[in-house]
Amino acid sequence: QYGEEGFKGGAPGGPGPSQPDAQGYYTTGNFQGAPHGFHYTFSRDPNDMFAQFFKESVHRTNSFGETPFGNDTFAELFSGLGGGGGAGRGQPGNDASSTMGKKRAVEFDLNCSLEDLFHGTVKKMKVRRVSRTVQRPDEKTLEVPIKAGWKPGTRVTFAGEGDEIGNSGRCQDIVFIIREKKHPMFTRDGSNLLFNASITLKEALCGFELHVPSIEGDKAIRVRIDQVVTPGFTRVIRGAGMPISKQPGQRGDLVVTFDIVFPKTLSSQQKEILRKTL
Repeated sequence: QYGEEGFKGGAPGGPGPSQPDAQGYYTTGNFQGAPHGFHYTFSRDPNDMFAQFFKESVHRTNSFGETPFGNDTFAELFSGLGGGGGAGRGQPGNDASSTMGKKRAVEFDLNCSLEDLFHGTVKKMKVRRVSRTVQRPDEKTLEVPIKAGWKPGTRVTFAGEGDEIGNSGRCQDIVFIIREKKHPMFTRDGSNLLFNASITLKEALCGFELHVPSIEGDKAIRVRIDQVVTPGFTRVIRGAGMPISKQPGQRGDLVVTFDIVFPKTLSSQQKEILRKTL
């Protein structure tokens, strides 16, 4: 069983999780495959887990603060694709004691904000698992490191941290699949960010200065446009996009597109001026 405050439903297009028990935990079941992406596996041995994580991150600046696992607050991991967490895939198993009733891995969508994927962070999940022949605690907190620049579909596996499969002594893997929440200002395209600005017809024809928000959350980026802005016009701000996880220190671009807002009406005098001008 896996539980966390905020678990509110399954992934769209698939069956949702079972109802929580009195303690707020959810029973997992049989789960289907997930989209492709990077794959990180964490063994049940904590030393192996840390060794692999540091191997993956040795060539980049630590994005988690003083230590890679410095975030002590539980994130909202289970609130469906449209919210701030992750959702289990599939329905509860028919027979918890049956080896045939449990698959080797159980998968969860782990929703991350664009800021999480820009800066890097750690998500924490409290796990309650069934053990029959394996000696281990019934509850455990899993720390899921999110590396700066990760893309949707990246998979993080904690080997052997789920329910024991029957009485076999083997335990399910827990797999988190990174999902990206919709952002109010930016759309992501690989390592690039897209921002759409609405401008007036006067600005499109005469030029203007635009203040473009930054994903870093600091001051806006000032952009001067002196050209005539026509449909399809873009302005590219180099190096203002997402981090490129495989190229430490490198970032994608911020691409600004424009919607031109036309006036609803013009007076006869305004039309005459435009005819003479254009």
